[in-house]
Amino acid sequence: MENFAEVWSAGWNSHDLDTILSHYTDDIEMTSPYMVQVIGVGTLQGKSALREYWRQGLDRNPALEFRVLDVAYGVDMVSIYYHSVTAKKNVIESFWFRDGRVYKCNSAYAA
Repeated sequence: MENFAEVWSAGWNSHDLDTILSHYTDDIEMTSPYMVQVIGVGTLQGKSALREYWRQGLDRNPALEFRVLDVAYGVDMVSIYYHSVTAKKNVIESFWFRDGRVYKCNSAYAA
């Protein structure tokens, strides 16, 4: 978990969907207010649902770039505070781990 923020942001910045998804369990549950804007629901369940959602997102944002600003560690969880260069917003994303992979993720976006 100590280098998760670095590896996670490198995966996103490479736009390699398989690398991005390798950090997550098959039963991942992700919640994000951005999902509500894009697909009308705030939570997706399962790696296959996230694959399609993120594939479409990467297609819409070919210049996507995340810059990690800070990282906080908890018990079996990490919160990453980062700047989305393309969205021009700061984001806090929290990740809960089981057996070394993320099974739950929740995002909050700055106004």
